[in-house]
Amino acid sequence: MNAATRTVLSMTACIALGFSAAVMLGFGGAPGAEPHEGQPVSLDAIPAAVKAAVEAHAPGATHEKAWKVVENDTTFYSLRGKAKDGDKVEFKALESGRLVEVIHDMTPDKVPADVADQIKKLLPTATITGGERHMGIRWRIEVKDGSKMKEVILRADGKHVIRDAEAPAKPLDAKPPTK
Repeated sequence: MNAATRTVLSMTACIALGFSAAVMLGFGGAPGAEPHEGQPVSLDAIPAAVKAAVEAHAPGATHEKAWKVVENDTTFYSLRGKAKDGDKVEFKALESGRLVEVIHDMTPDKVPADVADQIKKLLPTATITGGERHMGIRWRIEVKDGSKMKEVILRADGKHVIRDAEAPAKPLDAKPPTK
């Protein structure tokens, strides 16, 4: 692997890590939120490589809005719409077509059983009210625990964060159960 390829891969990894951290801290990323500093663009202005990557990841998805975002001399595009199953979905991709974030919004009935089981073990009295599946952070699940709304973030590495919906995130020492 030459130096230019390593540089591109390092930059891509940094961008993906930055998006994951932003979502983990609650900054943007949710399908209902507007991209932080994006310029709205027409769907026709989206590069063919980005369209192809999105279509390969979610065949049949429709797109309602698009933004062009430039950060630190890196251009990426954000597309928001609906997956084939009707769930809201947002894609963020580099100009080259490399996907750096995919967020699928979901209703409680679409939360997989193994994820619901982990939530029940963490918060036995909670009821799942919705959630998102993330490319960088595995799941962000919204729950109602008594009279409080909470958010549980289950990461792919097994760690989790539970926070009140109105409070900043505080990592916990405990890990969610694994299968």
